[in-house]
Amino acid sequence: MNKTKRKSAVVVLTGILLLVVLTLSTGVASAENSTFTRVEEAPVEEYERIGILVVGHGSPSDSWCAPLRSAVANVSSPYPVELGFLEFLPNETINIAVDKLDEAGVTKIIAVPLFISSHSGHIAEIEYVLGLREELPEMSMMSRPVFVEGKEMERSIVALEGRYRVSYTPIAKTVSAMGVTAKQHHGGGEAEEEELVPVDTETEIVLTNAIDDHWAIADILVDHATMLIEDPANETIVLVAHGTDNESNFAGWVNSSKSLAEQVKLKLRYGMGLNINDVRYSFIFPNETQHSDLLVRAVVENVSATSLPIVVPLIVSEGYFTGRKIPGLLENISYEYPEKGARALTPHPNVAERIELMVAKELYYPSVQIYDGDELLTITIEDAGKYHGEGVVEICPCVASAFRSTLRAFSEGELWNGTPHQGDVKINSGHPSDGHVMTFEYILGSTEDITIDEGADIVNITADNYVYTFTRKSTNDSVTLRVKEELFPERFFELRTKCKLAKKGKGAVTKEQKKELELLWGELKEKLMYKPVDSIFEEGN
Repeated sequence: MNKTKRKSAVVVLTGILLLVVLTLSTGVASAENSTFTRVEEAPVEEYERIGILVVGHGSPSDSWCAPLRSAVANVSSPYPVELGFLEFLPNETINIAVDKLDEAGVTKIIAVPLFISSHSGHIAEIEYVLGLREELPEMSMMSRPVFVEGKEMERSIVALEGRYRVSYTPIAKTVSAMGVTAKQHHGGGEAEEEELVPVDTETEIVLTNAIDDHWAIADILVDHATMLIEDPANETIVLVAHGTDNESNFAGWVNSSKSLAEQVKLKLRYGMGLNINDVRYSFIFPNETQHSDLLVRAVVENVSATSLPIVVPLIVSEGYFTGRKIPGLLENISYEYPEKGARALTPHPNVAERIELMVAKELYYPSVQIYDGDELLTITIEDAGKYHGEGVVEICPCVASAFRSTLRAFSEGELWNGTPHQGDVKINSGHPSDGHVMTFEYILGSTEDITIDEGADIVNITADNYVYTFTRKSTNDSVTLRVKEELFPERFFELRTKCKLAKKGKGAVTKEQKKELELLWGELKEKLMYKPVDSIFEEGN
């Protein structure tokens, strides 16, 4: 669950800000030389300025940090974006990043943790630094062995006079006369310490989820795997993540890794036509006592008995774990492994896209405005979804596309001479679905001004059906919008048609195919709802 801190007394109207990203809707004026927008008739104080904070773990190695900097630099946003690291980089801390956003005049910060799992033990530390919790949970205070640039150290957090200090103490291995290996603190080793300092700000802060099992991350893993696939029927992908030995957090790691493994398998089989034998998941650091079967070596050994393992790291950035730790754990096993540059999520462009989508979801959704006589109606996407669901909010890709295309069309101020009026708008849709028709009907207050392309077939839909013409009846002027073809997932329409035909008793589909269509459906819906409007629609027939 996302966490929020509110300290300021600023009166907010969050919905204004999403208009910058999602639509060019009428009634919105951009403030010159500013990063915020304001509804024309809103009181001056009713606005927010958004700032984006991306949080990384950090490393003493610049080669580990550089891809994160690159990913953040690729974030496309009208708002200021800063990167802050939890530790190891005293000149790029979370505190410094928040100070920079405060200096930019933001009134709300959306913080996005660039961590593999929302169940990482570091998330509580981030919450503490951001002022979202008063103290750390007991489990965060437990000492545990970690690796810092290949050196094994003990990481511990100590509470002292209401403050938390993180210390790293070197650990040395010793071998007794009996050949038993033991670990002990390095005799002359000095512990390295950093303090977790809460940010000094009155700005509202919202912390989103981490990377988890988002489809954009599954696509990165697919990209890395396909570089190595040669004989898919006899190959098995093995995802390998860091993991945790904390049992209460481990279930979250398992759930997201399992979901990603399933997504990768379905995308390979039905999105790319590569009938991969299987996709499994594993960890570098599970609880070895309770989950030894999920250790990366155990999984790869198990897989290698029947197929060739292709090991794909589920790691934020390349470094010690991708370069030495994972290969070291798999010594004397035959497996395929990505080349350098394809062993981690960053700096793949999907990471920036994931950040952008997370930010968009934290902003209020824009509304359609249209006059019914002298009354100005404000219609939300939830209103349209509730009409489509006959009392239950049901927002499908069709509802989202119809609603967003209307927002985009109504932003043509010169076409409508301001805000459109019901009775003076005609919409022609290339898509005959109930989601489209009912959304347009709800907005126009009538079915009389809605037409569907002749011959449009609900079963055999393609990208060419996502075309809409909005006409002002009193002038006969119009604008035609088309959803860009690249927005649709690969083989989405092919799989959709197959499932539609199966419902009519024409052919059959497997449970996997149904599941893949469900996943692609969710991906398309998210894109249509939250991507910037200019990346969704293009003008023209």
